[in-house]
Amino acid sequence: MAYQRRKRNEEVTSLDDEHAQIFTPINMEDGQPASYDGFIRIELSQEPVPYHVVKISPEHLDKAHCHAMAVAACRMGILTMDVIRGKLSANGLRRAASAKVIERLQRLAFIIETRMSRDDEYKARLKYPPVMPHWLSGTFISQTCLEMCMQLSIGREIYWSNLRFEQIGCRWVCTFADIG
Repeated sequence: MAYQRRKRNEEVTSLDDEHAQIFTPINMEDGQPASYDGFIRIELSQEPVPYHVVKISPEHLDKAHCHAMAVAACRMGILTMDVIRGKLSANGLRRAASAKVIERLQRLAFIIETRMSRDDEYKARLKYPPVMPHWLSGTFISQTCLEMCMQLSIGREIYWSNLRFEQIGCRWVCTFADIG
């Protein structure tokens, strides 16, 4: 049985052969899913922002497509932070984000604005410094779905952003955005 698995280039992920889970790597040569690494240049950043995108679906996605999606995710992460802290209207994201995402961002912006109106120190820390991304890491779950995580900062505060993009027709739309 073990010989047949090795012959088919499959790996057992469990030690118990009767209930073993079989994982067939996408890239048979090194046993790892295809991934793309690169950098995004940000105007205010001294260094380029690194990204890592993994493709676990067998569909063809090239490096240029992964780079374009990393740039779109970086832009969306920055814009969502600007909406939350009151520097941008959520209406500006209508073409790029779903109605559910926009509604959630508007609710969060209202909560943050209420706190900023009572706490000047909090307002100074959150509203005035620029949003600076540090890195992005994502996975193409299918040819039409990308999930991306990014670390960013406002001043000295570090935040995380989780974004999900789905291809709807010919456009990529942000269908989930979580900032924390």
